[in-house]
Amino acid sequence: MNQEQRLLDHFISPKIIVGPHASAASRSAARRLREDADYQELTQRLARAGMFSCTRVSILWRIALFAGAYLAGYAYLLTAPGLAGCAVASVVIGLAHIHGNFVAHDAAHGAISRDERVNTAIGQFFDSFLGGYSFNYFRRAHDLHHFHCNEVDRDVNLMTRMFSVSPQGCAEKTGMMARTTRWQTLLIPLLYPLWSFALRFEGAGYVLRNRRKAALDGVLLLAHLALWCTLPVLVLGFWRAFGCYTVMTVVTGLYLAVIVPINHVGMPLLDASTPLSFIAQQVTTTRNLASSPVRDFLFMGQNSQIEHHLFPWAPTFRLGRGRAIVREFCAARGLPYHERSYWQALCEVHRHYARMARLGPGEQPVADLQHAVSTR
Repeated sequence: MNQEQRLLDHFISPKIIVGPHASAASRSAARRLREDADYQELTQRLARAGMFSCTRVSILWRIALFAGAYLAGYAYLLTAPGLAGCAVASVVIGLAHIHGNFVAHDAAHGAISRDERVNTAIGQFFDSFLGGYSFNYFRRAHDLHHFHCNEVDRDVNLMTRMFSVSPQGCAEKTGMMARTTRWQTLLIPLLYPLWSFALRFEGAGYVLRNRRKAALDGVLLLAHLALWCTLPVLVLGFWRAFGCYTVMTVVTGLYLAVIVPINHVGMPLLDASTPLSFIAQQVTTTRNLASSPVRDFLFMGQNSQIEHHLFPWAPTFRLGRGRAIVREFCAARGLPYHERSYWQALCEVHRHYARMARLGPGEQPVADLQHAVSTR
């Protein structure tokens, strides 16, 4: 069992303060945040701006749109269209799939309902059933990422096997993995289309290792297989059905590649002992993109990543309402607020990939950790 699996399966975090992975170990962290006058003031200002409001209508139309588009595309495939029709339907399903995954993302953070059963039902429907991607795995990995953001020894998003996004990852690589790290500037963009396949594989591994607590995921992952291995195969034949599933999955992988790496890759790296407050850690390790109504929809609110990391329980489609307030708050307290154009962010990400590729196996990772950050 590697370090990532040990964290996912056994680690009791002292920082995860909400959701099913909060524990007695994190009560002191939750208390500190409740007693943080700056954080409470910011929370009140954002509440008045409407960043936390989530009406039933605002979430229901998103659920209906993305689930409807996915199922309509699937139904169209069952009419046995030609190759062009299959391709278009598969792209539509892929786009609906990734947007549905981000509805599940809001559900995982408790941003949709105060009723945990509602959040779980929505997350399981979009992730495990429609997406074939374990909702419990996503929730566990994402909680570790959020509350241990860019910590090289706690954030599982930094623990990639083939590539290295931290010096510690470079130091640990040997053999073939050291070679793929050396060539990662070229290989990562080439392999982006396979990202969604890798996530399904990781999620299935988590379910197999945690069969008791992830039993529902296992049932729904089997239902996902049945969804794509029965009627589509009977109507289209195995290879065309497999091709449609592959196109759908490649679309989701490419979409993830567009919106995910720019959030944190190339931002300061920390370790678990770095003495930062919750606010300082989130704003220091996170990058925003410039906002517009179109970009907010296409990026599903992830372009307001700073606001999302400060308040993960806020609906992502409301985050834009808080940007000016959070930017002003950070400026008044001498905290960084990293906002870039998409091109600037993309360049920073790939320069970071290149820096990591130039590090040799066994080099000391600590030298690259950035501790010189405000500890307020």
